[in-house]
Amino acid sequence: MLLPYGTYSDSADSEVLKDLTVQADALENCQDNADALLSECYPDGTVQLLPDWESTYGITNDSSISYPARIDNLLAAINARGSLTKDYFITLAAKLGYTVTIEEFLPFMAGWNEAGDEIWIEDIIYVWEVVVSNSNAVSYYFEAGISCSGDSLNYFSDAYLEGIFNRLKPAHAAVSFNYQ
Repeated sequence: MLLPYGTYSDSADSEVLKDLTVQADALENCQDNADALLSECYPDGTVQLLPDWESTYGITNDSSISYPARIDNLLAAINARGSLTKDYFITLAAKLGYTVTIEEFLPFMAGWNEAGDEIWIEDIIYVWEVVVSNSNAVSYYFEAGISCSGDSLNYFSDAYLEGIFNRLKPAHAAVSFNYQ
């Protein structure tokens, strides 16, 4: 020990020795936490910071999903770069376990469309409809006393899938989701 000679006793029941043991244990605990924090810096090894990683990448923290699946979803979100093609998004959804199709719409054009076709405005070319065949979509129903004026009577949402698509979609596009 680096204490002046005579200021402590070498016996195991010495108060100074007990105090130093407590401080040493606290410092060892700090070192262990610092070592664990190094593994939290990488998303594939994170445990305590997983909710923070998910929040950073716009992933809804769903505790019903297993830890390995959450890590896979996080790594998919990190590695996804986005694209302008429907095929990219269909493949991305398939990697995440969803079966989707994407519909694009065209405005009504004389000479091209026929009587009975839907009449869309010109800006409809910027809208995608993602039709999701298998999803864990949560159903929200209008409830008197809870819902507000203007709320939908019935609303479906899969926050994880919608978050990924909205984060990676082209900036000029609007995406709507149709759950079947």
